[in-house]
Formats: sequence, structure tokens, C-alpha cells
Amino acid sequence: MGALFESLEEVCHCAGEAPARHYGAHLDALAVLLHDEGRRAVRAVVDLRLGWLCAAPGTWPEARLRAERAGPDLAELLPELVPDLHALLAGVADEGDRLDDARAHWESARDGYVAAEQWGDAACAVAGAAGLRAAFTPTDLGEWRQAAHWYLMVKQPEEARSCAEQACRALVGTWADLVTDEPYARELAEKTRQFALEHGLTVLAAHLRALASSLAMESEASWSQVGQQFDEAHAGYTALDMDEADRRLALARIDMWQGLAAYSRGRPADSETLLSRALPMLRESGTEQEVQLVEAQLIAIIVPTDGPDAPPPGVPGEHRTDDVARANALFLDGLRRCGAGAIADGMSLLDEADRLYTEAGNAEGAVAIEGFAGICEPSAVTG
Repeated sequence: MGALFESLEEVCHCAGEAPARHYGAHLDALAVLLHDEGRRAVRAVVDLRLGWLCAAPGTWPEARLRAERAGPDLAELLPELVPDLHALLAGVADEGDRLDDARAHWESARDGYVAAEQWGDAACAVAGAAGLRAAFTPTDLGEWRQAAHWYLMVKQPEEARSCAEQACRALVGTWADLVTDEPYARELAEKTRQFALEHGLTVLAAHLRALASSLAMESEASWSQVGQQFDEAHAGYTALDMDEADRRLALARIDMWQGLAAYSRGRPADSETLLSRALPMLRESGTEQEVQLVEAQLIAIIVPTDGPDAPPPGVPGEHRTDDVARANALFLDGLRRCGAGAIADGMSLLDEADRLYTEAGNAEGAVAIEGFAGICEPSAVTG
């Protein structure tokens, strides 16, 4: 019977649904000829293995039914398979958004696999539980490290590498909740970065160093200390063998963060230089929020707003991120480019500013654009 059970597991993993169900039906037919305990054991194993086969969109209800039906007989007759049952129940609970139950089942599966010294399965269970956590803490990082260690024990380096990658992504996904405690966030980012480096994830490690450097925007560090942090992040990307467009976008984001840090430290000239350097690449490949933030900050530098309603430094107000504010920033950048001889680029920005002014009903802005555009046209310049 043990050989038949192993064959069923292999068919489920390798042969596809139809052969697995066919094989399971033959085992069910065989079970009728066995004594009570043998019959219950066979049917429980068939339910367990076909339950795993059903762990997919559209067939989760069958997976849940088979897991619940197999549970009592596995616990009584085949306790060595109970960790597999807990792993299946974890998937069923996760699909039903019962995350606490899912974590509990993964942890029970882990304990059973560890007791049986099934290190690959134990790693899978630890990773399954870690992947369900909403936060990211040193404890979670420790779980990902443990999973990676066990995967390496069973010669599965790609799975270990995946654990390091998922830990990095978990940190990034919860970063907004961590930055309120700068020392804690910086230390956790550095430990996660080291984990990434241990598994050859150099690009992700560079991203984490850059992310940690962004903490300098609101820190009390001196400008020289801030500069050192950003220089290290910059050098990390420069040294990498990575897609050139991705590198340019990453460096633009470092310039953006450093530019905001400069402004918050009363260095508007440095801020304008850095943000102006970042803006073209952010417009090309960054997010809309990044572009609006940089444009609004440049307006605050070039056309400062005084008075009680002015936003605090480094924090653009809503009125600075509307279409008129964006048109203002495009207008100024377009003039700067035309003045530097990049007529085509400058005219493109002036055209976009003109469109935004017109759509916003800002006739004065549109008229000003047309006047400056006439001056900047190549024919006017060369004539």
C-alpha cells in the first residue's frame, strides 16, 4: 500500500489531473476489498493527494471537502501525513481569507516536518506562514532566513533565493509603516539588504540601500552625512550590471530624495539642481505622484509662496499639484531647456503647458506660453 500511495503522489505531481483522478478511482475500488482500517486509510490518502490537486482557482471547494474528510482518519491511522494535511488546510484557509487559520496550519505543518526532518517541506511551511504576515519585522526576516537555510540544506538554492527576494519585497511593501521609526527602519533595511546579498540579489540590495537613504529626507543628520548616504546609494547602482533604463530611473529617484532633503535643510539651490536633474527621467518612467511632487517642489523654489496658507517646506499643498501647478512647472522647465539650446525638448514642454493652461481655463497662462513659444521657435532663434 505504501508503494501505491507513493505512486499516487507522483502521478498527482507529474501526470496531470485526469491520470491522477483515474489512479485515485482505482485505489478507491481497491479499498472496498480491504478491512475497515485499510479502507479508511486508502480513502484518506486519496482525498489528501487529490485535495492538493484541487488547490487551484475553481476547485478550492473540492479541496476543502477532501481535506476535512481525510483529517480524522489520517490523524488516527497515518499521523506521518498530518503535516501534509495541515499544509493543504493552510491553502484552503488562505483562499477563504482566514489568514490567522492559515498561519496556524502552516505552523503546525512546520512542526511536523521538523520532527520528521523533512527540511524542504519545513522550509515551504515557514515561507508559507511568513508570506501571510501583513507587517514586516525582524521576526519575519528571521523566518525567511530560516526557510532559506532549510532550502539550502536540501540543495534547493533557487528556492532559498526566492525567500530572500520575498523578504525584500515584504520590506518594501510595508515601508510606509516603518519610516516613523528611522533607526528601526534603517537597521531592518540593512539586515534585509545583507540577506539579499548573501543570495546574489545585488539589484534588490541596491534598491534597499537607496530606500534607506530616503530616510534622510526627514532625519536630523547633517547635510554632509546625508550626502554620504546618497553617494553610497548612487555608487551601488553605478557599479551594477543592470538594465540601463532601470539604472537611470533608480538614480533619478535618488536625486529626487536628495533634492527634497536639501530643501528641508534650507539649501534651495542644491534642491533645484537635483530635482531638475531627476525630473526628465521621472516624466519618462516614474510614477505620476513622483512627477507631481518634483514639479510642485520646483515651483516652491522658483516661485516661492509666502503667507499663512503656504505649505510647509518639502510638503506640496493640493493647489500645487493641480493642472495649473503642473503647467507652471512645465512652463519653467521648457524655458530653461530652450535657454540652454534644447529647443525641441523645450517646445514640447511648452506645448504641454499650453494644453494644461487651456483645459484649466487659465487664459493668461496660455497667452504667455504662446508668446514665449513664438520667441523660442527655431525659425525665430535662427532668424
